[in-house]
Amino acid sequence: MNSELTILIVDDMEINRSILSGIFRSEYNVLEADSANKALKILYSGTKVDLIVLDLIMPGMNGMEFLRCIKEDKRFDNIAIVVNTQSGDQENEIKALELGADDFIMKPYNPKIIKRRITNIIEKYIYQKNVMESSLKDAQERIDNLIDTVPGAIVIFEMEEDINISYFSGGLCSITGYTEEEINMLEDIFTLVHTSDREIFVRMLENAKNNGVIHCRVRMCHKHGGTVWCGINTKKTVTSSGKCRYNMVILDLTEEKKAEQRAERSMLELRYRAEHDTLTGLLSRESFYNAAGKLIEKGDSEYIIGYWNIDRFKVINELFGRDNGDMILCSVAKWIRESIGRNGICARFEADHFVTCTTREFIADNMDNIGKFLLGEQKWNSLNYPVLLHVGYYEVEDKNIMVNLMCDRANMALQMIKNNYMVRYNYYNGTLKNNIMAEQEIVNDMNDALSSKQFFVCYQPVVDTITKRTVSAEALVRWKHPERGIISPGLFIPVFEKNGFITKLDMYVCEEVCRHQHEERLKGHKVVPVSVNLSRINFYNNDLHKEILSLLKKYDLTSEDIKLEITESAYQDNPEDLIMAIDTLQKYGFKVLMDDFGSGYSSLNMLKDCPVDILKIDMKFINDIEYSERASSIVYNIINMAKTLKMETLVEGVETKQQYELLVNMGCDNIQGYYFSKPVSDEEFVNRIIMESVV
Repeated sequence: MNSELTILIVDDMEINRSILSGIFRSEYNVLEADSANKALKILYSGTKVDLIVLDLIMPGMNGMEFLRCIKEDKRFDNIAIVVNTQSGDQENEIKALELGADDFIMKPYNPKIIKRRITNIIEKYIYQKNVMESSLKDAQERIDNLIDTVPGAIVIFEMEEDINISYFSGGLCSITGYTEEEINMLEDIFTLVHTSDREIFVRMLENAKNNGVIHCRVRMCHKHGGTVWCGINTKKTVTSSGKCRYNMVILDLTEEKKAEQRAERSMLELRYRAEHDTLTGLLSRESFYNAAGKLIEKGDSEYIIGYWNIDRFKVINELFGRDNGDMILCSVAKWIRESIGRNGICARFEADHFVTCTTREFIADNMDNIGKFLLGEQKWNSLNYPVLLHVGYYEVEDKNIMVNLMCDRANMALQMIKNNYMVRYNYYNGTLKNNIMAEQEIVNDMNDALSSKQFFVCYQPVVDTITKRTVSAEALVRWKHPERGIISPGLFIPVFEKNGFITKLDMYVCEEVCRHQHEERLKGHKVVPVSVNLSRINFYNNDLHKEILSLLKKYDLTSEDIKLEITESAYQDNPEDLIMAIDTLQKYGFKVLMDDFGSGYSSLNMLKDCPVDILKIDMKFINDIEYSERASSIVYNIINMAKTLKMETLVEGVETKQQYELLVNMGCDNIQGYYFSKPVSDEEFVNRIIMESVV
C-alpha cells in the first residue's frame, strides 16, 4: 500500500534530498525538488502528492512562504506537510505549525525517528481518511443494493373508527415473521409497530394532508422477538365514500441501520483520534485552541494558559528507551488531567510539551501541589530517575486575543526559565511583551530598510602588532532608522538570524564592501582586505561561493580583496556543512576567519577539524589578561597552538596599552580594538589608510 503513496522532498541541498530519499524510497514513491518554485510546478502540473517533506531555509521562496502558498490553495488541502528544522529552533517550529504544518523533523536526521513520524502522519491523516471514505462508500452501496433487491412490503388500508386492511404483500410476513393468517387475525395492524413509535406514527397518519406523502422510519416487532427497523412511505388519499385510504410501502432497513451505526461509530472514533493525542488521550493542538477559545469566551472566571515542559526529556528517552519515555508522558498527562479535573482543559501539543487552560483561582489554590509536581516530589514517576518540569503562565486579560498567541506567550515565559534549576514557573509580563513588540517593529521595517539603504557599513581597522599599520578591517553593519535613529546590531542581528533575513543582509554588506573597494581602487588609493561576517544560516546555501564570486566579478575584484568571517557557533550547529563550505571558499582563494574563538564549547574540536586561515580570539579572554595569570596563559597557549597549525592570530577587544604589549610579547599577529581605533565611517577609514601611506 505504501508504494501507492507519493512523498515530495523540497530542499535546496542535494545531500539532504539524497538522505531523505534513501529513507523513504524503499516504501514510497519519492519525488524531489531543489526549490520551492519547482515544487509548486510539480503540484500545479496535477502530479499526485500525498505528503511533502519541506526545508524551511531555502534561497528564493523559502519554506515558510511555500507553506503559506499551498495552504491557501484548496486543491492541496489533503496533502500532509512535515517541515525540516534545526534542533532547538522552536521559533520556526511554532511558526510552521501555525501556518498549517502537520509535524516537523529535526536535523541532523535520525532515520528511525523520521520514518516513525512520517508513518504516524500517514496512518493518522491519509490511511484513516481512506478507510473512512471507503466505509461510507460501502454503506451507501449496501443501501442502494438493498433498495434494488429487497421486495419489502406493500400494505393498503382504510382508517376511520376501525382499520380495514384491504391488501398486504408477502413481504410483510418476511419482515415481521408472522404468517398471513396471523396477520389477518390482528385486530390492529399498528400492533406490529413498536410501542415507543406507535403513538407518533399514528398521529402522523392522522395529520397527513390529502395526497400528501409521509416518510418515516419506525421499529416493527418481530414474531420471534426483537425489532426490525423499517422505512415507511405512505400516501394518503380519500375514497369516494369519504374514507381515508393509505397506500404504504415498507422496506426492511435493519442492515442499513446497522451500517449507519457502524459508520457513525467509525466517524466518532476518527473524530476522537483527530481531536486527541493518540498516546496520552489529551486534546490535540487544534482541538485545544477551539475548546480553550470557547471556554474563555463563555466563562465568567479569569483564566490562565500554562505551557509545560519536561526537563531534558531527550535524555530520559536515551537512558531508559522510548517505551519508558512514553510512560513518563502518559504519567504527566494523567497527573495534569486529574489535577485540573473540571477546572479547565489540557492538551499535549507535541513531544513533551503540554498546555493547560485553567482558572486563576485553581492555580492559586493548588500552587503547593503544582510546585511539588514540578520538582518531581509527587508520586507519579515510577522510574528511579528524577523527572522535573518547568511551566510558563500567561494570564488572559484580553479575551479577543487568539488562543494560539496566548500559548505562544506562555511558551515565551517558559523559555525564560527553561534552564534555571531554581525557578520552576514564570509568568508572561510586560517586559516580554515589550521585547515581542520591539522585535515585531524590527521585522516590519527590515525589508524597507534594506531597499532604502538604511543599513550602512562601518570599518574597524585591524592592525599589525609590530608595524602598528592597518593591514585589514572588519565590516560592521549599522542601521540608521529614519524615525528611531541608530538601532543597535545587538537588537536586530538576533532577530534577522531567527527569521532568515540575515542572509540578505550579509550579501548586502558584502556588496557594499565590494563597491567601496572598487571605488577606492579607481581613485588610485591603497586598498586593504576587508572581512565580511557570514551568519551560520548562509552555510545551508550550496551556492554561497557562487554569489560572492559574482559580486567580485561585478566590481572587478579578486578573492584577496575580501575575507570571510564565521563564528565558532556555526561549527557547533552544522560542522559538516561548515567544513565543506570553508574548503570550497578556500579553493577560490578566500581567507576564512573564525570569529569569537573560545566563546563556545567546541573550541578544541574546531581547531582539529575546521581548516580556517585566521583565528580571531574572543574579547572575553582579553578582559582579564592584565590581571589574571590563568587568562594570560590561556591566550598565550591559544596563540602558540594556532601558529603550530599554521593559522594567523587576531585578538579583538584590545583597549589598553598594557593589553597590547602583552599580546605583542605572546607573538600575536594582529590586533583589533579601541586601543587603535573604534569602528569608523568609510570616509574616515580611507583617510586613515591614506595617512599611513604618507608616513
